[in-house]
Amino acid sequence: MSIRFFTDSHHAPERSPSRPYRHCEKSLPLVKKCLDTAPKSCEAVVFGGDAIQVTKDKPRAHYESLLQEFGAAARQSSVPFYAIAGNHEYDYFRDMDKLSALSGVAYGNKIVDLQDGQRLILLNDKFHSKDEKILYPFSADTLDFVRDALENSPTNKITLVTHTPIDDFDLYFTKIVLRDFEPEYSFRSNAAALREILDKSGKSCLVLSGHTHYENFSSKGNVAYLIGKVRLI
Repeated sequence: MSIRFFTDSHHAPERSPSRPYRHCEKSLPLVKKCLDTAPKSCEAVVFGGDAIQVTKDKPRAHYESLLQEFGAAARQSSVPFYAIAGNHEYDYFRDMDKLSALSGVAYGNKIVDLQDGQRLILLNDKFHSKDEKILYPFSADTLDFVRDALENSPTNKITLVTHTPIDDFDLYFTKIVLRDFEPEYSFRSNAAALREILDKSGKSCLVLSGHTHYENFSSKGNVAYLIGKVRLI
């Protein structure tokens, strides 16, 4: 597989008091290093969301500047760069077109067919209303998008990228996550509906995600699930 994946950079000039363990001030140099060291064989760099750290106590211009800085770094990639939105940038700007305009990176549901014979499916969906600690379910449009992308795929190798994990069937993983997070804010209520679409496709699927900041790998049937803060593949 010839892609490089990373997620949850949370770029900011300093750490927020509520999240002192997030090394926000170090994230942009690491993003640049990730892009600069991509091998020539790499066909795509994929980012899994939460480009910036939003604390909602700064003026809008501050968050616009952070997103522009992240986008400027991303556009220096020597290989095609693709990104999905995380809850931090989406919940503040609330609009994929605004995210795209500010960052210079095209956000939105996307299909990318790579030369190595795999199909990338990138999902962008709304997360929750402001300050509400509950994730919205995947929309019907998003589920239809995935279903059509699988049915029309010319290849059996699928890589799906979504910010929020969908492997809430993994009891060990969910037990770890729920020690620190409310369950409604860790997983979408209809994650099983998306898994079922992948299961029934019969294709060899890899799901990449972030959001929880816990690394985990699990598999079930024809689908493997990889979650992490930083992953190079």
